[in-house]
Amino acid sequence: MRHLILWFSAMVILFTACQKEELPVSKIDRGAVITRTLDLGLNYKNQIWYKLNSNKAVNTNSRNDWDLAFESGDKGNHVLLNSAKLMFAACTKKQNFADVTINDTIGFSAKKKCDDISVLNSSVIGIFDNINSSVYIVDLGVDENNHAIGLKKLQLLENTFTKFKLKFSNLDGSDFHETEFSKDNNYNYLYFSLLQNTLQTNVGVTKEAFDLEFTQFTYVFDTMGQRLPYLVQGVIINNNKVEVSKISGKTFESISIKDTLLFPLVSKPDIIGYDWKTYNFNTGIYAMAPYCYIIKDTEGYFFKLRFTDFYNGSLKGFPKFEIQKL
Repeated sequence: MRHLILWFSAMVILFTACQKEELPVSKIDRGAVITRTLDLGLNYKNQIWYKLNSNKAVNTNSRNDWDLAFESGDKGNHVLLNSAKLMFAACTKKQNFADVTINDTIGFSAKKKCDDISVLNSSVIGIFDNINSSVYIVDLGVDENNHAIGLKKLQLLENTFTKFKLKFSNLDGSDFHETEFSKDNNYNYLYFSLLQNTLQTNVGVTKEAFDLEFTQFTYVFDTMGQRLPYLVQGVIINNNKVEVSKISGKTFESISIKDTLLFPLVSKPDIIGYDWKTYNFNTGIYAMAPYCYIIKDTEGYFFKLRFTDFYNGSLKGFPKFEIQKL
């Protein structure tokens, strides 16, 4: 038995001595810095849905294509106004659709509100819960030439695990529609046009297919105690998994994967927002602000990003940025 133990021990020592030293893990090549420019179109008409990992604009649609965004998925219950058109709405507190007329627009300018895209639960229409069946007056906002589009009245009728149902018309009851459409778990929102009475399947992409949306949106400035809604051009992040850190006081080149631990990531929709550029009222020209961003995308990868320009020659509306995987 003693000889057997000695033989086994000798074999263990011999086997260990023959093993090679562990090789160091090679550093993953994160690739070079990529530069990209997007075209927002005349008067910022385009909404562009962008995927970081593939460096692709995966879809482009006109901001005029839709009016309301319905939170999709079986439990989806939020209804948002198209912030890119400076839309407003006001609740009439009337339950009978036919009772709402042009007379209900008296004082509308003081009652109407716009959505705050940074806070989902602050939306004017809010939660579609089958209880709030009041009729809303909806201001469809302005087109890309700043022309007013008009008013509609709207009543939300039914929200189930599988569909939405609503009715709407002009204030005098003309152009009346009662419609329903199915939910889809693959999307964050479904986009509906009151003007065309249709679900706009050309707007947006599936919730895993994009990270950033380049678009106009309504921002409410607080000016000497007065709330001033204003259209700005900026970036909204995908509310499905995407998180961002906004960094100042650090160069783009010096940002590394370690900084993902130093700068908290947040999922606030307008964390990138519009202020990556600043407007000089004396020159009438936009300049780039000294911000950098760390972005965690829908796939779990980290990127750093900075904006470098907003012009193509003398034409504005061409955000140019650099990205690199961390």
